[in-house]
Amino acid sequence: MKTGFNFIIIFIVLGLFGCTQAPFVPPPPLPTNTLIFPSITPEPQATIEPTITNTLIIPSATPEPQATIAPTITSRQLNYVALGDSIPGCWGVGSDCFPNYFADYLQQDLGKEVRLQNLAITGDRTSHLLDHLQNDAKYRQAVADANIITIWIGVNDLPTPQLDYMNGLCGGEDNLNCVRQSVSETNENIDRILDEILALNTTEDTRIMIADNAIPQTFVEDWKDHGCFDLLKREIYGAMQEHLIKAASQRGIIIVSTFQIINGPLGNQESANLYIKDKLHFNKEGHRLIADIFRATWQ
Repeated sequence: MKTGFNFIIIFIVLGLFGCTQAPFVPPPPLPTNTLIFPSITPEPQATIEPTITNTLIIPSATPEPQATIAPTITSRQLNYVALGDSIPGCWGVGSDCFPNYFADYLQQDLGKEVRLQNLAITGDRTSHLLDHLQNDAKYRQAVADANIITIWIGVNDLPTPQLDYMNGLCGGEDNLNCVRQSVSETNENIDRILDEILALNTTEDTRIMIADNAIPQTFVEDWKDHGCFDLLKREIYGAMQEHLIKAASQRGIIIVSTFQIINGPLGNQESANLYIKDKLHFNKEGHRLIADIFRATWQ
């Protein structure tokens, strides 16, 4: 969620193809800020594994070890850049969001000063992030100088095809043409985003970490209610996750597996306790869990 990902989707009335949904109206983007975390020499207890409220299991779909082994970072100051939509953009939780928590973990675990530049924007789609990386000097310079880059993006690409599917307007014999087209475009944008970051970054031993998106709680509930959960999970999240794992593995980029932890092995686990009232954006506990997953993946 980087040019911000904040949309609220309201599902209503069971329709011709099993689901009906009203359009969303994204709120205004939140300002981005650069935070400087002071250097902290880690106490022995600081290196203990974080406590995670949900069971932390890295899924079997994670790329092969050689694709996720990260180089040793040796610089005294770590430049950390967060990219994405409203989730890394801290929508609804102020500063209590996963990039800030993760930056704090890094300084505890590594004993280095961490400079966080959060460039995530509420409502951003993959096409927006790609445009920033190609044309915005601020993004290009930040990525060029980064030692650590985290990416959380993609859910904002999905409202229109989901709405069309639920209204029976998606096209094709199974009413899924627009969904598949949108997922294909999103996957192509992910490839271009990762390639652009790799081309821009000039810092030795940079770690690039990209999360697979969890299915928001509001989707889980409504898709189940209207009988299209398994289908949309397969056609949207399954297809996106499969592509992301392959794309990251081919480029030596680290996959951060949030999907199975938040949504469960079958993807249908409800985790309302991790979300604010809109059931679309994580609360402080949800952000802490995501930061814990990033930390566990880093280690």
